[in-house]
Amino acid sequence: MKVRVLWLDDEVEFVEDLRYNICALETEFFKSLDTEINDIEITIIKEPEEAFDIINDEKNQIDLMILDIELKYAKEGHQEYDKLFYLGKAIPAIVVSAFATSPKRIEEIHAKGISVIIDKWKTEKLSEEIVRKICEVLGSGAERILQIRNIVEGLRIHQNTVTVENETKSIQEWMHEIVSGKISKERESSIKQVITDECIKNSRLEEDHGKGFLRSDN
Repeated sequence: MKVRVLWLDDEVEFVEDLRYNICALETEFFKSLDTEINDIEITIIKEPEEAFDIINDEKNQIDLMILDIELKYAKEGHQEYDKLFYLGKAIPAIVVSAFATSPKRIEEIHAKGISVIIDKWKTEKLSEEIVRKICEVLGSGAERILQIRNIVEGLRIHQNTVTVENETKSIQEWMHEIVSGKISKERESSIKQVITDECIKNSRLEEDHGKGFLRSDN
């Protein structure tokens, strides 16, 4: 199975070397991970605005994002990732960065729904570790909806009902269905989009009532 990864990092040459190494990994390495993934296509960008354009184009089916933390112009990768959600796109992500190791920074990243943080200068066999983590995240329903779950919890809308393909359930029930891993990729995508839209709607309602769930860093 081929997966498509969007990598946001302003050190393009460094990431291009990593992409080359990842593409050169043998089939046997993927087999050792017990995953259906056997091919990773990586698109490298250095500006968050490029990510918005690529992800908003329906022709580009992005499965996962890799984020650097320290970007140019005082931008931070996990903050830009958060903005993507409020543009209507919920995509799992991992962080590969040398600037994410302080306890406060790690807490901030986890709060955005990103559980995997790889220090690119301290990790041996970095290319293999990145592929390993990509496979782990995409192979786990709980990881694939971590960003959505965190926002649902913040908004306290677990019991809100939403309709997907003429079937109505609570958001909590829909999330359980994704975590079960027993549904198609297409159905999971439909569920995630409906929940994302519900989160955005409720975020705007809270803003209108002065609760300000749409954070000041946006």
